[in-house]
Amino acid sequence: MKKGLMAVGIMGALFTGVLGTAMPAEAAWSNLEQSLYEKGTFIGWADTNSFEVRLSSGKYMVFRSSNDWYEKNLKPGTTYTYYYSVNKYGQNIISKIQK
Repeated sequence: MKKGLMAVGIMGALFTGVLGTAMPAEAAWSNLEQSLYEKGTFIGWADTNSFEVRLSSGKYMVFRSSNDWYEKNLKPGTTYTYYYSVNKYGQNIISKIQK
């Protein structure tokens, strides 16, 4: 009887461990963000994390980044290519900026 209960406990731990590792991976796949890019002219900073860009189509976009290097080095009136993804709140999050 003791061996049977021990086997059930081990099986339960293994089963829980497998589900515990499968759930985060499944969640990561469901939150997969699509990588996008746009080319446009840097207008300026709206606040310390958001800046505005004018695309060649005349459309304006707001991007978010917490990278201090961008704040110090992006120059208004300069054209860059902005690589970004859209988070679950609909915000455009910068992953890379290329001149």
